[in-house]
Amino acid sequence: MQITTEKAKEIYDNYDWNYIDNLTKFLFQVSQEKLAMKFEDFWEATESVLGRPVFKHEFGKPELLIEEFFKLRRKVSLKNVINKLND
Repeated sequence: MQITTEKAKEIYDNYDWNYIDNLTKFLFQVSQEKLAMKFEDFWEATESVLGRPVFKHEFGKPELLIEEFFKLRRKVSLKNVINKLND
């Protein structure tokens, strides 16, 4: 569900994102067309979640960031399962 421009402005102006973890910031903002936080905060959260530097132009195709995120999650999950089997 997309937020309206007015709602994005309201969130941007009134919400303190400092208390929100990077995963939540990333998942919320990458799924929205309207920026609801400082771009720098979104950028930092994205780099943290993906575990690599992210170039500014990559934000032009958020679907690729989402795809990369889910590929990383599957790898981590599979790795965790294998490690638990070996314990």
